[in-house]
Amino acid sequence: MDSRRQSIHQRSERVVETAWLLVGPLAAYFLLAYFGFQLYHGDDPNTVQLSIAMILIVFFTIVLRNSWNLLVELPNEKRKQ
Repeated sequence: MDSRRQSIHQRSERVVETAWLLVGPLAAYFLLAYFGFQLYHGDDPNTVQLSIAMILIVFFTIVLRNSWNLLVELPNEKRKQ
């Protein structure tokens, strides 16, 4: 039973990891494209530009976390194995 819980825990960690590595950046790109089209079609530029700036900050956070994972955490995990 304990190995079953551990397996479920590992799967849930993989789902979260996939969300950070794939879904997060894709969502950021989608939102940038959406707000870019809004800006192109003449919506309020101040609101759209603020939204784009906030998306870029979130995107930078995702990229920083993913880079940290690739450069620091992943090699440490391989050494432990």
